[in-house]
Amino acid sequence: MTSFKTADDLGISDQEHAGLIKIMEHFRTPAAPPRLDDDFVPGADLGVAGSYRLGFSMQVPTSTTHENEFQCSCVACIGGHLSLMMHGVPLSNEEVWLTPNEMDVADRYVYRHDPERGGKGVLATLFYPPQEVLRFGCWGEITPITAALAIENVLTKGDADWADAAHRGGQSDLLSDA
Repeated sequence: MTSFKTADDLGISDQEHAGLIKIMEHFRTPAAPPRLDDDFVPGADLGVAGSYRLGFSMQVPTSTTHENEFQCSCVACIGGHLSLMMHGVPLSNEEVWLTPNEMDVADRYVYRHDPERGGKGVLATLFYPPQEVLRFGCWGEITPITAALAIENVLTKGDADWADAAHRGGQSDLLSDA
């Protein structure tokens, strides 16, 4: 049995720790969310309460603000899944009911870990794979399996170690030096 570091060891909350374990396990099952294509275009009504197809992508923007500035609403990436799960959204469903508030909370949760905005710790490198490790523009190619392996690395090593996750996930082509 795999031994995980504690939430305190990782500098995260007990809720985040438990959530990462659940997401890691979920991403390894046939029920894992499908990877969204890079050309996925969300419905124009995103940001309005409704039913949305749950998918996985570390890159797909899911909305824009009225000023056309990027705002992803973070419902497809690792951090988005974690935020939604911590707010009671069932991730095992193919479609989920989301409110604008849930999308906004997920958005803010993920962005506060952005290294370019001062984010630090294990969630920063998990939510934002370093460009020195994964080549520029490849985040949309990361599969749920590779994401699960990065989560496992966080839980066991205290570091996402995206290079190791990409190798073990059969995605060595995503590495910057590949």
